[in-house]
Amino acid sequence: MPTTCTRSMLMIPLNYAPWLSGWPNRFLQRMAQASTTVFVIGDYQGEGFSQGLNDPEQLQKLPADYSGGIWTDQVDLLGPIVHAE
Repeated sequence: MPTTCTRSMLMIPLNYAPWLSGWPNRFLQRMAQASTTVFVIGDYQGEGFSQGLNDPEQLQKLPADYSGGIWTDQVDLLGPIVHAE
């Protein structure tokens, strides 16, 4: 594990996450062992800044057993949905 990946925070665009080796469980486990927190954010479209995962339909793209963080700008909208699951 590169030292630049230890004791840090990663924000992974939802549309890039499936390309990560071991996504989600093995990847999250490796990052936890490196004291690194992982959040999924909204899709990256190739320009500008990434936004939070703000669309309830995007939640359906996460694996059912996803245990990492979700970065959102719409906690009032997504919070009740995530809490209910």
